[in-house]
Amino acid sequence: MKKIVLFCVVLFISCQNEKSTFSGLIVNKHDVEKIEIMPLENENALLDYKIVKLETNSNSLLAEINQMEIVDNYIYVFDKKGKSVKKFTVDGKYVTDIGKRGDGPKEYLEINAFYVNKERRNVNMFDPMRKAILRYDLEGNFMNIIKTNNDNLNFIIKAAAIGNNEVFCHSASNWCENYAFFILNENDYSIKKIIRYHPGKSGKWTSFSLATNTFSICGDKVDFVSLFSDFIYVYKKESVSEFMLITDHKSSLSNEMIDKKMKEYNNDMLKLMIDVCKSDNYTIGLSEIYETNKYILCNYFAYDLTLTTRSVLWDKERKLCYRLSNDFSAPNFCNPLHSFDDTFVRVWNGNEIDNFKDAVKNGIYQASQIPQNIMNSIKDYNEENDNPILIFYTAKKP
Repeated sequence: MKKIVLFCVVLFISCQNEKSTFSGLIVNKHDVEKIEIMPLENENALLDYKIVKLETNSNSLLAEINQMEIVDNYIYVFDKKGKSVKKFTVDGKYVTDIGKRGDGPKEYLEINAFYVNKERRNVNMFDPMRKAILRYDLEGNFMNIIKTNNDNLNFIIKAAAIGNNEVFCHSASNWCENYAFFILNENDYSIKKIIRYHPGKSGKWTSFSLATNTFSICGDKVDFVSLFSDFIYVYKKESVSEFMLITDHKSSLSNEMIDKKMKEYNNDMLKLMIDVCKSDNYTIGLSEIYETNKYILCNYFAYDLTLTTRSVLWDKERKLCYRLSNDFSAPNFCNPLHSFDDTFVRVWNGNEIDNFKDAVKNGIYQASQIPQNIMNSIKDYNEENDNPILIFYTAKKP
């Protein structure tokens, strides 16, 4: 059986980095002291898990799941390809669609992102075609529409309400102002504060992103990560600070170097990223972050996608760091889509499930070592007709 979870204990120190004025937690992601296999069902496993099969019918069928919010034991999922936001119970039963696509006054034409404001009890959709934000209640009933001429909203990948009428946003690299992270005023969706720009700038009419979950909310703070940086940054009380450095001691590209390289590559950021991934001298940075009450999980870019250790898990209570296997086909928690409270939520999509079933059939994974309820959940799974499966990984109670 392939390794499901690799881990090592890594010492952390509070010190001053020789190349910067940073003083805080420093973790060397390659300082491996011990590696063990940790199956999903084991007395040493870090998390318990629960499988949720989303109901499949003509109304609930999803093409993909790009974003998720969980409110009052209901799951709200955004399907960008299917151009819809759907509501399910936490047990997977389909409830309703939020809003409806069309050209009517209460309908949306397109969705590039959505978020739920738990305090105000509403669902908000960014519609780049109508240049507006459409607002619905939690049951899917139309409330109002807010028009805007802010083109930066067209590139939003993820947004989240953080209180004080603020919406924290992450955008794709683009040819406009090229904001990476910024704060919106929820009353009129004007930009209240620019947090960080994307390094370099895309060519005209070019926009892309290789990461969809670059920030995570826990309590009253927002943790976020960025391309070409090994830092975890924190936004709290209208200020930004560096919280943790997860490093392999490679250098970071300066903005001047990035601008120079982008000119050489005709604004092809993907080519620059591939070259940096291959480099032994420069870091490509962290790509995604998920935080729960107990853990911070970070994934980092790697040119060689066959590498199995591209994730680190920080135990906030015990001050320990774990190296994790993130085989995309296996049902592990290294590639979640959402995190909340004590839980990571993994979307196991049809293609991954089919690849996993083939791996079991061909003996790459031993069926006897896979939890029986996982095998039962995918026994009759049909990629074309069934919705993705959700796996909830929750921190074990001491």
